[in-house]
Amino acid sequence: MPDTLQDIMYDYFDTEKVGGKPRFSSTPYLYDVAEGNVAEHYALHKFGRNAAVGSTAEPIWTASTAYSYLSSAEVLQVSSNNTADDGSPAGTGAQTVVISGLDGNYDEVSATVTMDGTSTVATTGTSFLRVFRAYVATAGSGGANAGVISIRNNANAVTLAQIAVGRNQTEMAMWTVPAGHDFFMIKLWASESASQATQITLWARPLGGVFQNKMTFVLNGSVLMRDFFLPLKFIEKTDIEVRASTAVGSGNVAAGFDGWYET
Repeated sequence: MPDTLQDIMYDYFDTEKVGGKPRFSSTPYLYDVAEGNVAEHYALHKFGRNAAVGSTAEPIWTASTAYSYLSSAEVLQVSSNNTADDGSPAGTGAQTVVISGLDGNYDEVSATVTMDGTSTVATTGTSFLRVFRAYVATAGSGGANAGVISIRNNANAVTLAQIAVGRNQTEMAMWTVPAGHDFFMIKLWASESASQATQITLWARPLGGVFQNKMTFVLNGSVLMRDFFLPLKFIEKTDIEVRASTAVGSGNVAAGFDGWYET
């Protein structure tokens, strides 16, 4: 049987197939990644804010402290500091929250919890080694979380993620590359609004290694947008953070990075 026109085109252009799809497109490659048209490629947009950056470097995330990573996967505990964040009975604030991260094998995993105000709710049946995002999925008449929602380890002693009041989404400029994937960073950005000399650093830690500084720059009431002509590559299980510090403390920094990860 003769080849189809599609097969002839693949052979003519010597085009690699991934998941049965060709690796060429009439639209920009990254647009196709974002639209899900390139098999086993996933767009990533990470962003965070730290409104109280101190003189010691700390990650750009809502809690404004150094970050502690879990050494093994655990069931997590979720709670708010406001009783209105309740799903049963229904409150006016956040009712359900979705948590995304990695399990003990560094595979992507998620869990949905029904909020119980200031009482803790466990991610029963789902354990996490990393938490890199959480968001309010449903809410009452207020349309948003009424209090600070905290996601902690099983002992309820270490904060792993926070949703600030009314934000409905974590803001943390950190991420870990899932198992079996490589991550390609194409953009790094940051802004500083307190008009203080603020050092911004990009850090990465491969599994079993130490955090290494990949880039440093200084802002003072300004914005930086850095596009990488050659994307920065990070291998599986690498922890990535954007950190900041100021000479006198009380900095106000937002930062994040964009790219894609693939098998």
